[in-house]
Amino acid sequence: YRAIDSLRLEKGFLAWGWDISPDENPLEAGLGFAFRLDKGDFIGRDAIQKSKHQGLKQVLCSVLIEKDACILYGGEAVYHNGKSIARLRSGGYGHTIGKNIGFAYLPHALAKPGTDVEIDSFCEKIPATVGSLCNYDSKGEKFGRKKETKTTWSAGPNQSHWAWSQTNTLECWSNGILEYWVRW
Repeated sequence: YRAIDSLRLEKGFLAWGWDISPDENPLEAGLGFAFRLDKGDFIGRDAIQKSKHQGLKQVLCSVLIEKDACILYGGEAVYHNGKSIARLRSGGYGHTIGKNIGFAYLPHALAKPGTDVEIDSFCEKIPATVGSLCNYDSKGEKFGRKKETKTTWSAGPNQSHWAWSQTNTLECWSNGILEYWVRW
């Protein structure tokens, strides 16, 4: 579980109940891609439109701490200029980037990468820096292969055969069954 949690924190994948809940606005959580206001009516549409017109008060972003400073668990207070401004929703160590990562809803004015903040970890204020929500491969260049290439491999005789197709899906032939997984 800890390995998966570390990877999700680095990629900016959110956990229900920790990072997002019914109390947060999807726009504040960076989930604007998950709905379209111009595609008809849905539950919560009016609230999202109202929030969009009023402007975002807070934005979910990451807070980064150097490797050996402390370990983040979630729930720690976030300070700016000596004033408590938020709390971490979740936290952990990002093994790929070599830093501690926490997610917090920060006031819109402070939610810019590079902003200096402090994290209260076990009654000690640790210097931290605001980062973007995704801190590893944000453009998707390291994840997967380019569309124009097709790579195939086999698990062995009479076993599964895998291929990345031109349509950016993973195809798997196993026991005469063709399955697809869309590459995200």
